[in-house]
Amino acid sequence: MTRFVEQLVKHIETNPRSNRWIKVDVFAYSNAKEKTATLEQLRDLCACGGLQASYGTDGLQRTIKGVRVLDLKRLYAALERRSQAESARAAALILREVAEEWEGGVIDHIEGLWARHAKWCGFSIDAAQRLLPLQKVSRAIRNGLHEGHDMRTFSTREGGDSKLIEKNDIAILSYVYHGGARPGGTLREILARSGSVKITSPVHISGPFSVGGVPVGQALSYCGFPIHQLADISFDRRPDYVLTIENQVSFHRHAVEVNDDRRGIVLFTSGQASFAFKEFYGRLVTMFGNVPFFHWSDIDEGGLEITRTIMAVNPSVRPHLMTLELVRKLGARATAPVVDDGRFAGTWMEEIAAHLAIPGNLSLEQEMVDPALPDIG
Repeated sequence: MTRFVEQLVKHIETNPRSNRWIKVDVFAYSNAKEKTATLEQLRDLCACGGLQASYGTDGLQRTIKGVRVLDLKRLYAALERRSQAESARAAALILREVAEEWEGGVIDHIEGLWARHAKWCGFSIDAAQRLLPLQKVSRAIRNGLHEGHDMRTFSTREGGDSKLIEKNDIAILSYVYHGGARPGGTLREILARSGSVKITSPVHISGPFSVGGVPVGQALSYCGFPIHQLADISFDRRPDYVLTIENQVSFHRHAVEVNDDRRGIVLFTSGQASFAFKEFYGRLVTMFGNVPFFHWSDIDEGGLEITRTIMAVNPSVRPHLMTLELVRKLGARATAPVVDDGRFAGTWMEEIAAHLAIPGNLSLEQEMVDPALPDIG
């Protein structure tokens, strides 16, 4: 097929209910040879009854100016190809062969998109085979096989890849809950409510805490706890403050140099806070409602996103060592401009985000700042 005819067929398949005239643009050809070949093929398709043409003049010569579909079957027969709808049906059959009854609706939806040259959750018609592991994982979730298993083991056993669920969470959510009520939260949060969680880094804590009645926090500068043992932690007294810190070096220095008297509860977020961390942090917010909460991150887009995650759990959290004054004094590297899309509007991060949105402005890594006691008033 010539380039124009390929585009014509794709247009027809993308808009199956449309039967409008499609202009044949004489300026769309790359050269005279392509123009001649296109017009010849269009005349052949009209002669076989697949297309209907409208005519005009090109200089003194009568030529095709527009076409529309007259008979799709004859059109495909003349082109010696099957329709996109047939190709989509064949691709979807790969999924249908192993599907359970409830999957019919979502597979119909996927097939419909492919028939119009569209993608489903980023997967094109050529990726039907790659959808099989996602289908298997989705079916296992629907049947409750994830319950009680950590997410990566479940992902490996059902999908053959420990990170399959994490890399395809939107597609899996769309598959499992197509046409039905979707529970609130991300896929990880939905699975966690059934006991399937990602094994995350230990939560590092500095402060006046005990484990099983033993005052571990008094003996150690800080300690890391596996997420399944966070419920065993109790606190010996009300802290003066609670501080979350993004960076490990800054956490270590604050725990050792500033919190040596264990006045505060200091937590290392391990970068972006995990689901387990947020649950534990929420427990502290409830437990110590009148205690000032602070957060300390890099002053760059990543740091603001981590801060936004913390603020989603505790909107009243205050900034610690996160000021434009420090950026102007100690900022050491330019950052890619933050997209000013309103993510941080209405929070104390708004002014910082506006600064970072200006090309060439400096950002600030936590390591440039010495730890200090939060201003607890």
